[in-house]
Amino acid sequence: MKIINLSENEAKDYIADVPYIHISIRSPKTESITLPENLLRLANLFLAFHDIDERCLEITDRVDCDVCGGSGFIPEYRHIENGRCFKCNKEGLNLQLFGRKDAIHILEFVEKYIDDIKLIVVNCEAGISRSAGVAGALSKIINGDDSAYFKHSLPNMLVYRTILEEHFK
Repeated sequence: MKIINLSENEAKDYIADVPYIHISIRSPKTESITLPENLLRLANLFLAFHDIDERCLEITDRVDCDVCGGSGFIPEYRHIENGRCFKCNKEGLNLQLFGRKDAIHILEFVEKYIDDIKLIVVNCEAGISRSAGVAGALSKIINGDDSAYFKHSLPNMLVYRTILEEHFK
């Protein structure tokens, strides 16, 4: 199965020539992109979550929090509400992190169409982190290899690991 990750700008112009599905990721409170008409696109899945994982805590809008340092995220507790800091998150950054429900939604979406498609397109704003995390995890599950997404992108590891964990339960 061919799986590609694109930036938002690339996705706006992308037209496949084989049956496919499209997973589009955006940040919360931003509008979903408008995809070009294509009769070969069987379905779209639109998701919204922040691009935060264990490596990405370089946030400038920090609040003063003695638990998480103002990041709103505690990596060692990612197995509980994806590591959300309960002390400051709601009144601080109010991050919407990728979670088990998102992973299940993606896996069920792909499973529904897998026999009818030849391509999965995944996009996020820059096409580097969130979409690469999804594409890499799906490629590992479907094709047994995710190396291309680690060579050319910087996959969001929270996204990548959560999808794999949910699949291999």
